[in-house]
Amino acid sequence: MKFFLILIQIISILNLTQCQTKCLVTLTVTCYCPNENFLINCIESHPTDDMFIDWSTFTFELRDHYSFNFINFTRLTSSTFTNFSSKFPHLNIIELNFLNGIDEIRENIFGLLDYTSNPQINVRFNSPRSFQLADNSFTPMKYFEITIDNIQNSPYEFNLNAFHNTTVFKLSVLNTEQVQFLSSKPLILNWDEISINNGSIINLNPLIESLSSDYLVKLDFSSSSIVHFPSFVNLSKLMIIDLHDNLIHEIHSNLFSNNNLVSSIDLSSNAIKRIDPNAFIQLDFLSVLNLNNNQLRTLGSENQSFLFPLNGKLRALDLAHNFLHDMNQIANLSHLEVLELYGNEIKELNESSFRNLHHLQYLDLSYNQIQSIHSSVFDHTSIRELDLSSNLLPSLQTNSFLSSLSSTLETLLLKDSRNLFEINWFVFTKFDQLRKLDLSGLNKTDKMWLFDSNDNSSFHWNREYPFKILLNNIQFTNKDYCLSKLIFQMFNNTILFLDPNHSCNCFLFLLRNRISTQNYPICLSNQSIIDDLSRECANIDSYCSSLSTTTNIMTTTVKRKDDNENWKIIVAITIPLSIILILLFLIVVFLVKRRRNNDSKGNVEMKGGIVNVLSKK
Repeated sequence: MKFFLILIQIISILNLTQCQTKCLVTLTVTCYCPNENFLINCIESHPTDDMFIDWSTFTFELRDHYSFNFINFTRLTSSTFTNFSSKFPHLNIIELNFLNGIDEIRENIFGLLDYTSNPQINVRFNSPRSFQLADNSFTPMKYFEITIDNIQNSPYEFNLNAFHNTTVFKLSVLNTEQVQFLSSKPLILNWDEISINNGSIINLNPLIESLSSDYLVKLDFSSSSIVHFPSFVNLSKLMIIDLHDNLIHEIHSNLFSNNNLVSSIDLSSNAIKRIDPNAFIQLDFLSVLNLNNNQLRTLGSENQSFLFPLNGKLRALDLAHNFLHDMNQIANLSHLEVLELYGNEIKELNESSFRNLHHLQYLDLSYNQIQSIHSSVFDHTSIRELDLSSNLLPSLQTNSFLSSLSSTLETLLLKDSRNLFEINWFVFTKFDQLRKLDLSGLNKTDKMWLFDSNDNSSFHWNREYPFKILLNNIQFTNKDYCLSKLIFQMFNNTILFLDPNHSCNCFLFLLRNRISTQNYPICLSNQSIIDDLSRECANIDSYCSSLSTTTNIMTTTVKRKDDNENWKIIVAITIPLSIILILLFLIVVFLVKRRRNNDSKGNVEMKGGIVNVLSKK
């Protein structure tokens, strides 16, 4: 594919040269110069054993910056750039691009580029063929960047002798299937950065042994099918190591020791199952460690963990996409600010999971199996963004683990939490900085709209910044409006994010002024639908009232400060009044009973008198 892209590029250049001026013509090469830009295209017409070009015959306006395309050149020799520096004495940047071709590069090809001003020299080889390098091909010179892309000869034997005593800021070997580094003598490669990507490295040892310890600061061997790599202990100036996307199974001890300046190591997307406890010792400045997408099942015991030497040093740790279930070894990384743990097998967070992570600001625990979180797990952190998406949490309550983050949390992500059936929205009222809440993809229930302080505490929500609530991938109904309307009334300055294809109903219509314009529901742009909803939703309050009295749904309990005050007044009046009424009732009962007793006594006396009279007669 890349070869065809290069071929298309060459054809485009050839078509372009037809309308350009010839500015250099020899028996073997013709160069075309543009009328406006800085690009010069030179095409080899007849391959020769000695590619001689006399640049003194170049006829065009001289500038301080030119980019040269050399198309289909077969070989480069020490004569290829004859009189180049005298013809272009004021170049600040020299860009030499060799497209296709290049079977051979002989000794000292750029030796005639003799500049006292040290211009920035960039050399790029696209799709070279055999690319046979003679000893000292590039020496002795200083280059800003050398890029070798897509060598056609595979497996390719890379002659390191060609670069002896060169000084290169960055050398890159890209998209080459198999590369084997060879050297026949001790070498000195003064390279600041080296990148070998998207290929297969057969033998790294000669390269690592030749790199000057006084220069190399960045090493990138990503996507190179590396199974084992040699020690980097002699590269004392090394700061950045990138070995991601390889085939590494184990990290042994002392591979990085003595690299005191290393600040970042990327070992992601390998097959690492074990890391020696001494793998990262003496790395006093290591602040970023990436172990994403490996096969780690444990971090080791607390004192035998590879993380133990990094306590008080690491600032960012990525352990996502492993098979971890225990995190206790992380708890002592006291300077950690960013922690990635998504895609593991974590089931619970206990009280001590993050006990010493006082500087932790970003925590991603998404796509785990978390069912329970201790209420004080975040007590000593400063988390600003917390991602708990796609876990197994059943509910969010006011006495939850979120309470300790009330002064710092800005973003809370709970999307795709399919077991999260119960949400008490009062928990969000305690956050001073909360700006974003993602509840997308939840399984909606009536208990999604609870609002209960549980302790009669008051609620004031007055935010100058918008509160973004993401509710994508959920279909809401008129009933949801009834359950949620008081919640959205109290959370002022709220922006809702809903699916653009959400079906239209009173929930959308009555909350339309709160819905984000970025993904505004399509149906609300239809005026006829708006008119129908205006009529349908005019009596929504009656519908909500009838719904609450005729169905057994979970109602929303709302407590405000004014309601609490009114309630206290009502209680203060009702209790004494009730006592008085009870006393009056008891008095009436007593009087009625007493009168009945008197009437009964009178009747007995009357009956006795009548009996006496009758007996005398």
